[in-house]
Amino acid sequence: MRNLCILLFVLLTVTGCSALASDNLKWFDTMDKAIEYGLKEEDVTKQELIGKVEENGEIFIFYKKQLKDGVGLGVSTINEKNGKYAWFRTDQDILVNLSKISWETKTLSGKKFLIYTGITKNENITIETRKGNVEPKIDKDNGIYYYVESIGK
Repeated sequence: MRNLCILLFVLLTVTGCSALASDNLKWFDTMDKAIEYGLKEEDVTKQELIGKVEENGEIFIFYKKQLKDGVGLGVSTINEKNGKYAWFRTDQDILVNLSKISWETKTLSGKKFLIYTGITKNENITIETRKGNVEPKIDKDNGIYYYVESIGK
């Protein structure tokens, strides 16, 4: 019985936190307006926007950020609900100074993904992921590559 109570408490806490995050979002009529708002919130310009990836029903937005220790990468998602769009920041900004960095993230809808990024001087590269070798997208201006892989819910 004690374990069941603990499990219920954890589920209510997680569900409650997700609901709060959803309630605090600012919703817009278009995806572009949500992106514009998000970039302003992150204090980055449109020129620092490096790409968009659609994976398993989610839209990831990648943008360059200048961090105190060097070039960083920010990742957010665009969420759609009832024809409205919202910007949701999934993780802290990542310092991109290695050839390969990866981390697990969870979107507002609860789906899990692996994000791969790094620095490259090549215009075409292949990286190894859990599901095999893939060609990531590359922002040629900065040499930053990025890839999103769905790993379930």
